[in-house]
Amino acid sequence: MSGVETGTDGDYEPWEEACRREEAIRDLISRCPEGLTRSDVDHLAWELELSRATVYRLIKRYRDGGTVTALMPAPPGRPKGYRTLDAAREALIRRTIDAFFLRPTRPSFARLVHEIRSRCLEAGLPPPNWRTIKQRLAELDFRVRARRRGEAEAMEGNARGAGEHEDPGGARDGAG
Repeated sequence: MSGVETGTDGDYEPWEEACRREEAIRDLISRCPEGLTRSDVDHLAWELELSRATVYRLIKRYRDGGTVTALMPAPPGRPKGYRTLDAAREALIRRTIDAFFLRPTRPSFARLVHEIRSRCLEAGLPPPNWRTIKQRLAELDFRVRARRRGEAEAMEGNARGAGEHEDPGGARDGAG
């Protein structure tokens, strides 16, 4: 048996749901050629277990010549990598991380958050949440952070594979 027959394939269920939506929308539009009423859309929303607004969006996609894939359920939340901050705050965060945080005498994360907050308020910008700042730090490459803070030994240690560390006492023959 294939994954499609058993329903274990990860793409089968969303595809099946999209086909169900397409059939229901096509049927509704064909039954109401003079136009849809709110009660028609409400009934379809109840049938598909969706909100009225979502049904209207799906109908629009269907009418715009969308395919069945356009009606597939979307994953919840924002798309990965989506940025909500304006360019001015993004630049301020980046400048502050570069000038204030990436130094040999690195301040604490709390101090960085406070510094960014202060600079935003001085510039008349709303300060970002601490989680946003933490995410921007996580996006920095480890080697760039280490190099900027003067941590060459951290870079060297990270470059070695597991178990490839120097033995300060010299090589041992295992006799003990």
